[in-house]
Parts: sequence; structure tokens; C-alpha cells
Amino acid sequence: MTGMLAAALLVALVVMMTLGGCAMVQDVGSHATQGSSGPGATDRSSQATPFPWEEGAELTEDLGRVAGTLGFDEDDIERMRAEGVDEASWRRLAPALAAEEHMAQKYGIGFTAIDCSFNLTDDQAGRRACMVRVTPQEGANAGSEYLVRCDWTEDPAAPVWTEDYLAAARADEYAAYVEGLLEPGLGGLERQVVVSASLYGGDMYGDDEGPNTPIEDLARTHMGELFVYVRRSEGMDEAAFDEFAASVMDAARGTGLRLYVTVGCIDRLEENEELTPEVGAGAMRNRDATEAERMLPVCTWRRAGAVNGSGAPQEPGAQASS
Repeated sequence: MTGMLAAALLVALVVMMTLGGCAMVQDVGSHATQGSSGPGATDRSSQATPFPWEEGAELTEDLGRVAGTLGFDEDDIERMRAEGVDEASWRRLAPALAAEEHMAQKYGIGFTAIDCSFNLTDDQAGRRACMVRVTPQEGANAGSEYLVRCDWTEDPAAPVWTEDYLAAARADEYAAYVEGLLEPGLGGLERQVVVSASLYGGDMYGDDEGPNTPIEDLARTHMGELFVYVRRSEGMDEAAFDEFAASVMDAARGTGLRLYVTVGCIDRLEENEELTPEVGAGAMRNRDATEAERMLPVCTWRRAGAVNGSGAPQEPGAQASS
């Protein structure tokens, strides 16, 4: 009897362990299922884009043209004509075409997309965006490359477009505006001076700023860069240059604009050689000229700094000497 009772107890224990194990497995499986739909799971609906792809999407004439400018292989283009655009190709073609159309509508001229990077999460903050490189088809900046960004982190149905072409499109207006503000401060300086002003090239502009935005609004919203070059005259020493540079900084400060200012003293110009912004910029690059380049104009001294709270695109207070 005792043996039979022990055997019965053993069977009961095995059954209980088996049922408990199943319950544990079932419970773990339940949590795993919940996890697949929890916060850490991949939610396809959250990855919606402004450029939805559908299987068998047609390669239209415009998409085919964009495929060519983005550098797609001819065989791949023919395959897409016959079979439809695959999803990976669509992620490059559709945003690139949309960027062309967006810029054309904003500026009234044609643009050509030459590169497209599509990322669902392009940074650690989880922002969803694509970046397209475009070139204007006409005007002074034709052939130069500019960045167009489409961000749909907040709402794929209402993407946010930004671009850096505006600074180039409004360059002449901006330079004239800044030079006009500087005239009272620089006009009385008895030296040969040339001025070059531009909007800082690192800024991106949204659809609330464009070709019709008053230039004074752009100038007061965005940082600019100001280069002032002076021809080194006979007897001009470093102390005299420092006095001149201080006058330029005061004039720049008086504009009220956020500017990063560089003042350069240009030497070794030929007697009849005109000092222009291009010559001045070249001399800045030649300031460490080798013996073979000694006849090129050079920047003998340079002073730089920020006014009116602007950031510095390069190390402030940099100096160069011969």
C-alpha cells in the first residue's frame, strides 16, 4: 500500500509540474505577443511617407528622366519600364522628382535632381526625412549643387520642405543691402577698400521664406558673412591695419545685423592691378604662398570676429602674417 501511495503521489507531482510548465510557456508566449505590438515594435503605419509605393508602380516619363539624372543603369531603367518600379528604386525616384517640382514651383525655374538619400530614421532622434541634391537649370547658379530636405516626422501628409538655394538666389540683393548699411561707417575711410557680403551658406530656408521675402527680413533673420579687403599702401604697418580693422568692426556692429566679419590686408598687387572681392579672396588663400608663388597677391594680416551675437563659422580672432 505504501508503495502504491508513493507511486500515485509521484504521478500527481509530474502532472502538476507539466501543467505548470505549460502555463509558464504560455505566459511567456503571451508577453512576447504583447511585445510585438508594444512601443518597441516596428509599426508599419508609423513609417508612412509622402511618397507611398505600390507594387507595379509605373515608370512615367518624368520618373524615367529622373532615373537618368540620378545615374541609374540603363538596364535597370528598361527593367522598370517593363516590370514597374521596385520599392528600393521608388524611394529614390519619387522624392527626387518631388524635390524638383517643389523647387520649380517655389522659384519659377527648372531644377534637376542629381542625388537622393532616403532614410526612414536618418538620425538618433528618429526624424524621418530624405535629402535631395539639385542643380538649377538656368541663371547665374546653373550647375551648382544645392540641398533640398523633406521631413515628415510630424505628419507624412504635410511634409516640411527646406532648402539652401535661397542664399544664392538672393545673393546680389543681400550684398547690396549690407553694403548700403555699411556705407556711413566705411565711406570716410581713406583707403582702397572692397566689400563682399553673403548669407551664411549653412542655413536652410523653409517655405515661409523665398524669392519674394523682403531682403531686410532675411538679413535680420539669418546670419551673414562679411569680407572687407584693404590694399596695403606704402608705410602701412600692422598697427595702422588694426586701427582700420577696428573701424570696420564698428561699422559692421552699427548695421544691427548678425555678421561674421573678416578683414584682410592685401599685399603684392601689381601697380595697376585692381583689388576686387575675387582678388581678395584669392589672396586670403595665398597667404602661405611658397617661393614659387611669391608674385601672387597675399593677405599680410587678417582679423576676424562676430558682431551682434552671430555665431562664428570659423575660429574667431584668426590672424595671418607674412
